[in-house]
Amino acid sequence: MNPDKSMLRTHLFCMALLLPAFGIAQEQPSAAAPPIDPEAMEILQKMANYVSKAPNFSVNMRAGYDAVQDSGQKVEFGETRRIFVRRPGHLRAEIEESNGDRSVIIVDGKELIAFDETHKVYAKSPIAGTVDQAIMHFVGELKMRLPLAALLLSTFPAELDRRVQALEFVEETTILGKRCDHLAARTEDVDFQAWVEKGDKPLLHRVIITYKNEASAPQFWAQLSDWNFKPALTDKQFTFAPPAGSNQIQFAAHMIRPAPADAAPQQKTGGKP
Repeated sequence: MNPDKSMLRTHLFCMALLLPAFGIAQEQPSAAAPPIDPEAMEILQKMANYVSKAPNFSVNMRAGYDAVQDSGQKVEFGETRRIFVRRPGHLRAEIEESNGDRSVIIVDGKELIAFDETHKVYAKSPIAGTVDQAIMHFVGELKMRLPLAALLLSTFPAELDRRVQALEFVEETTILGKRCDHLAARTEDVDFQAWVEKGDKPLLHRVIITYKNEASAPQFWAQLSDWNFKPALTDKQFTFAPPAGSNQIQFAAHMIRPAPADAAPQQKTGGKP
């Protein structure tokens, strides 16, 4: 379910933005990895535990990412996201891209729905269970893009512990008006920097990821604001009713699965995968 983009955007390595730095991938640490500063790891883990143990929260994200062109030039595109989580099984992400395209992702405990508001198409996939299961299904099986996906997982602390190979404290600084600890880390695939608020609310306010193994080492960055751990969430926010004139399509991953030999061919309902 990926509507056509401009030629510039087609050079974006979309799957790289799934944030392997925070545990989506499965590589093992290198034996020759530089040391990890234990105090820096304590800061990072404090942040991860604070978010992963929250039963409900919402946060705004403003992000940018490099699209590497055939010439080697990097062109930045951006997006904003509003994310709502109600554990164990509900998630809503409202997305607006820099070109004005709007979409929404909803997890209701029974299905995962992706709705492209601009092109009036939506896709559904059955996934009963937790937000964790829905995210891994979305990223791993449907091959869809969800930046900072691991931040939403209840296993976030364990993923950081497993993936981070090197970590150091950089400085104390101010981000979005908050006094933060600036950390720099390395994993098998990426380098990343994180700015974590000091004090009893160790919130992540900024992250930069460098895809060091990709051509031209493109980057993804995000600033997170308006964290709310007591949002007024309603069932309606996690309910999807197709608007008039919209068409249901299949996720691309569903379309390429071979059908059983005795299955009758199905007609597509419109739109593009």
